[in-house]
Amino acid sequence: MLRERPGNVVVISGNNAKKSRYILECVKAGLNVLADKPIAITPADFALIEEAYRVAGEKKLVLLDIMTERHEITTTLQKELSRFPEVFGELDKGTPENPAVTKESVHHFSKLVNGLPLQRPPWFFDPAQQGEAIVDVTTHLADLVQWECFPDQVIAPADLKVLSARNWKTPVTLAQFTKTTKLDGWPDYLKPLIDAGGVLQTPANGESTYTLRGVHAKVSVKWAFEAPAGAGGRSLARRAGSRCWKTRRALARPRG
Repeated sequence: MLRERPGNVVVISGNNAKKSRYILECVKAGLNVLADKPIAITPADFALIEEAYRVAGEKKLVLLDIMTERHEITTTLQKELSRFPEVFGELDKGTPENPAVTKESVHHFSKLVNGLPLQRPPWFFDPAQQGEAIVDVTTHLADLVQWECFPDQVIAPADLKVLSARNWKTPVTLAQFTKTTKLDGWPDYLKPLIDAGGVLQTPANGESTYTLRGVHAKVSVKWAFEAPAGAGGRSLARRAGSRCWKTRRALARPRG
């Protein structure tokens, strides 16, 4: 691809283990990059992305982490409504116990998409290849916090202070794993995550509380194997203004 140059834009998705390296090599070769989240799943990957942005700036290339949640209609409406001071007022600062901004989403490994069972790749359950929830789906939520609260502004590392963070595991039996991947055995790379009872314990859930320019925010992502009957993925978004709480709830939405 880098040698033959069939075009000047690369779209990168899929397995995240080498994504940061692919992005860096693409911008070094003079290619614009559109990437799916997460573009980094480890501190070492993040350093590669910082370098990639530096190179992209020098070469005047586009390097964009595609944040699809910005275009979800209820997200857009919440952001627009909060820009009316007579309705929303001023954004509160909140506290660690009662953050001014809360983002939460619930997902399921097994689900129907367009009426058909979704088949996931087996590496989706491996944090070394997919990334844990706190660096995977959570990137959508963290992006929305800064996009909604500080639109069109550059966020510097000094603007952010992490107050707490944790992750926890979702159990997946071999029968469940087979149902969603079509494999009848555990790949070797997943065996270290299997407990004494033969159940995969994948660190899919995560939450973090932090301040962004003094505004307290909490983002959390939760994964279950499948939703109860009649239910589906769901999300919650809440922002505290001096005049109101503005809450967005989206129930049974198709989620990743």
